[in-house]
Amino acid sequence: MAVRAKMRCMLLKDGGSGEDGQIRTVSFYPVHEDNGLNKEWSRWTPSGELTLTITNPAAHRQFELGKVYFVDITPVEEEPAA
Repeated sequence: MAVRAKMRCMLLKDGGSGEDGQIRTVSFYPVHEDNGLNKEWSRWTPSGELTLTITNPAAHRQFELGKVYFVDITPVEEEPAA
């Protein structure tokens, strides 16, 4: 089963230097709505957090503070053992 979470970027924190440059921490929190596509999901997911530590400078620019994003969580089918 796949899950689509609607989440808002609530933290962009720069800190430290990685092998290829700056490290950025990005945190997302669930968006709660009484209507719209997110109504049923937010009913069953009252809280949560997704935090990423990113060292790719191109990826840093993909996120904006306060902007809403979809986060899709889909199971990976495992390959059979050899």
